[in-house]
Amino acid sequence: MKSVKKIWLCFFLLQYIVELFSQTYNVTGFVKSEYTNEPVIFAYCYSDDLKFHTICNEDGFFHLKIPGQEIKLIFSHVSYESDTIVLKTIKKDTTLLIGLKDLTLDEAVITSKETSFIDQSITGKITISPLVIRNLPSSLGEPDLIKTISFLPGVSTGNKLYSNLYVRGGGRQNNLILVDDAPTYNSNHVFGLISVFNADVVQQLDFYKSDFPARYGGATSSIVDVYIKEGNFSEYSGKLKTSILYSKLFAEGPIIKDRFSFLLSGRCSYFDMLMIPFYSLYNTSGNISFPGYRFYDINSKITYKLSPNQKINLSFFHGNDRYSVFDKNKYDTKPYNSEVKNHSRNTTLSMQYKTRFFSTSYLRLSATYSKYKNIFDSSWETKDTVDREGSENYYFSSIENLSFKSQIDFKPGINHDMKVGWKSSLYYLQPGYSKTHTVSPAEDINYVSGDKKLLKAIENVFYIENDYSISDKFVLNTGLRNVLYKNDITVCYLEPRISLRYKPKDNLSFKLGYSLMNQTLQCITNNTQQTGSEFWLLSNAKFPSEISHHYNTGFSMKLPYNIELTTDLYFKKGMNSIYYNFVGIDQNFLDNYNELIYRNGKSLGYGAEIMLRKQTERFQSLFAYTFSRSFIEFDDLNQGKKFPTQQDKLHDISFVFLYKLNDINSFNVNFTFNSGAPITLPVAYINQSTFYGGYYVYDGINNKRLPAFHRLDVSWVRTKYTRKNRKRIFYLNLYNAYAKQNAVYMFFANNKAYKTAVNLIIPSIGYEWYF
Repeated sequence: MKSVKKIWLCFFLLQYIVELFSQTYNVTGFVKSEYTNEPVIFAYCYSDDLKFHTICNEDGFFHLKIPGQEIKLIFSHVSYESDTIVLKTIKKDTTLLIGLKDLTLDEAVITSKETSFIDQSITGKITISPLVIRNLPSSLGEPDLIKTISFLPGVSTGNKLYSNLYVRGGGRQNNLILVDDAPTYNSNHVFGLISVFNADVVQQLDFYKSDFPARYGGATSSIVDVYIKEGNFSEYSGKLKTSILYSKLFAEGPIIKDRFSFLLSGRCSYFDMLMIPFYSLYNTSGNISFPGYRFYDINSKITYKLSPNQKINLSFFHGNDRYSVFDKNKYDTKPYNSEVKNHSRNTTLSMQYKTRFFSTSYLRLSATYSKYKNIFDSSWETKDTVDREGSENYYFSSIENLSFKSQIDFKPGINHDMKVGWKSSLYYLQPGYSKTHTVSPAEDINYVSGDKKLLKAIENVFYIENDYSISDKFVLNTGLRNVLYKNDITVCYLEPRISLRYKPKDNLSFKLGYSLMNQTLQCITNNTQQTGSEFWLLSNAKFPSEISHHYNTGFSMKLPYNIELTTDLYFKKGMNSIYYNFVGIDQNFLDNYNELIYRNGKSLGYGAEIMLRKQTERFQSLFAYTFSRSFIEFDDLNQGKKFPTQQDKLHDISFVFLYKLNDINSFNVNFTFNSGAPITLPVAYINQSTFYGGYYVYDGINNKRLPAFHRLDVSWVRTKYTRKNRKRIFYLNLYNAYAKQNAVYMFFANNKAYKTAVNLIIPSIGYEWYF
């Protein structure tokens, strides 16, 4: 392994050693918003004269090495108007401050990090502006980052309303979601109807589904990197939004102008307030059943500039969901009442220190803390004047993470951008712990399953990245990630990453990439009823880390009528997958999961993706099609034969259309279609048997499919301004506009097939006040 490391390090050094002695000058600076004075993160800087480019970091800092001659630099970003500056012949290092004007809502478009997919050096990467997210129809009328990602090729949210991500055949547990560097383990509110990400506080979202940069790891399907705004350094602003089921408030502004800023936002539902009459009836009525639900979340961030070249960020997120169902019947022979409660809580905290040193290098230090906790509590009771019986059940699980990270960005040559970093993470995990108290006329039983003892692990990572422009036509992106993982075992993983872009013409580019990913935090999900039950565990001697090899190739080109075409072919091969069929978390499973979980599975996925997009002054459109297959195989399961995973969708189609009728009214339409998810169903029923009576016959796991899923969402947005130029927005959304009954589960009973479907039209009306 030492020899492999030496080869990679020599490869990095040889790429730019010839440039160390060339006569060049350093041009550095920051790109900021003219309006808020916030940094424009990942702005794209390029020169058509010398055919080179660079990308600003998350603080808007850029570094160029250019020869001493006149040069024209262009700065662009998805959310801002482009700006061009001309540098006369320079003979010394130069510092620039670039201000970009904000785009309006209607000018935004889903785009790559660079100005075009044709120019970017890696495939499978998309940057999405919050301006686009706020303009798309959504359930409950709330802009949703996760659902926006689902319209991209290779991505699905499943055959439900859930805001879960399924990327290129992977499960929802195979995605790493970061918020200001802090991992988030639960991305849902309201059972997945909306995500926990508040679009008002998000500055940018980067989504990777292949060719992963070396600074990312710990997931085998995708990376979702969310950057939170810093807050307006120049003036106070905010907005209030109210709708049928929830309201939210957003505010930002300077604490010390141009030096110290804050951002604060909160959302809160009031569905429980609508249920108040039912709570009163529950105590007095003899027969009633009703649900209760509430959620809230808080986002905050403060930023302090210690000097023009260094600053500190502190961001905080806390989300809380509480669901309950009450059922009561006093008129049966034995009066009955039950309560079911589910409580989940998400918390992240991130502190970052960033500074420029030696004029041309950039250092960032960060400390993050994340915790996710899920509690399920249920009870039922029946009693009469003589007997009483009932049960109380309590289940608890949690994930906790503490991480420290440092990274240095520097530019060793004209055509090189390098990143070197280190990260150390501590994991504390409670897979599952339950208590049951059962009472009957004959006995009183207390039963405990699982273990309160936390599973612990430490992970140390070293990584290096290099983006190298070999020539006008070739760009090479290389990376190496070294992971040292320790709990009851000590394992070292070496993860190489490489991607190559070849651009023979200005309107055409070809790309090729490979990535190796390891995932030490593993999860099994409910594959029987698709209800979303999860059981998390850390890799150990019995459950080695899940490994995935990603191979990706594709091309991008501009077609007539300003249409951009992007295609990808991918192949994924994995090892050490785990699997278990279960309904909820039962007592037997918690005590014996080491023996009951199938391990050392081999996974296989492949597919083809096509995306077309077009933008004019009046409309924006995006069409995405995906053909994909996803299989898994275990030696001691399904007779050793491979079977399709739940994410094996065959065909997936998405269409997005945004039309601006005039300066006031705009209309938006989303359409989604995908093949039904695999499901295990019997192929025959044997009516009689000498020993067992009637029984069903199965011929394999996931042997059938649910009906095809399709849904249409539409919205109308009306924007006006007051005399004081304050914006007011009225919106009307229809989610699942034609009430399609999309099946989420099928089962057999009494030798008949039954379908559980969601056929709700979800209308939402809301109003926003900007102040």
